[in-house]
Order: sequence, then structure tokens, then C-alpha cells
Amino acid sequence: MRARTAMVALWTPVLILLAVWAVMVARSTSSAHPIWDISPINLSEAAAYRDAGAVLRRLWAGEDPSAPGVVRAGVLDGGDRAMTPLEAAARARRDELVLLLLQFGARPDRAAWLPLWCLTDDTEVRRRLIDLRPAGASDRCDALDAGEGR
Repeated sequence: MRARTAMVALWTPVLILLAVWAVMVARSTSSAHPIWDISPINLSEAAAYRDAGAVLRRLWAGEDPSAPGVVRAGVLDGGDRAMTPLEAAARARRDELVLLLLQFGARPDRAAWLPLWCLTDDTEVRRRLIDLRPAGASDRCDALDAGEGR
């Protein structure tokens, strides 16, 4: 009896693992990865993922480089956030993505420039953004807190 109990105790975890693995392999026949699925759902999320290839593919496919998109919880912070691709790239501290989006026509208006500026403290990202600063727009983030620049 002890030998049978020992065999059951030994093989049960192995059989459970094999069953889980079989489900994962079956799931891999679909387009989803069997362990994780981190493909971006829009241009903003591609920028947040710091995935220049996905950003470029989406731009070539005609996605609007200025249109807001939802960045899912956990990509940049704890909650879902609607943001433009420029905001996502600035928040991710990726100046090359900011430049790419600018080359494809992304342009923040006066109301969007200060929040974009304040999303990052990255020197290279800010160097790219300073040339887009609208005439008379503040670069003081405390002005954003006071309600200016909106």
C-alpha cells in the first residue's frame, strides 16, 4: 500500500504538469503565445512598449500618429490610460520614438504641449520637444498643476 501511495504522490504532479503543457501547446496553434501575449493593441501602446518595429509597422499601415489610444494597465503604470503615441513615447523616455512619430506628422497643439513636456524629465526627449513649443507656452510643470496650458 505504501508503494502505491508513493507512486501516486510522485506521478500526480508530473501528470498535472503534462496536462497544463498540453493545453499551452494547443493554445499555441492560435495566434497567441502560449505563455505570454504582449503584442501592442494600438500605436500608443507600441510606443509605450518601446517597440520601434511595431510603431513603424502601424505608421506604415496608416495609423494616425496623433490619435490617442489606450495603454493597458501595467505597461507604463498601474491603470489603463488614454494617451497619444507622443505621450507614450515621452513617458517611456524614448527620444528615437518621439523623433519617428514627429517624422510621421505627430504634432502636439498648444493645449497638449505642456502635459507632454511634463510627462518626462529625459533630456533627449525634451530636446526633441522644445522645437515644437508653441509661442507663449510655458515650460513650467507647476503651471500645469495650476491649470494653465490646458
